[in-house]
Amino acid sequence: MEKRQKRKPKIAVEDMAQKLLELSASRSIEAGFAFSKDGNWQRSLKVIFLIRKQTISCELSRKLKKDMEKPCAYGQTALW
Repeated sequence: MEKRQKRKPKIAVEDMAQKLLELSASRSIEAGFAFSKDGNWQRSLKVIFLIRKQTISCELSRKLKKDMEKPCAYGQTALW
């Protein structure tokens, strides 16, 4: 009885792992999306709503914006 009880969850976990691997593989070969660089209207808004920020915050914003301009695979969420 104990073997049978262990077998079903094991099969379910292996099936789920296989599906996750297939999903990850299919996402890794898809072309990503890169955001365009800031246009004139975005630069204008930055000037209008310029707020003094801490150095760390500004640096993080620049890094994040630069990272968003690179192609990124679907589902990729890393910010660093």
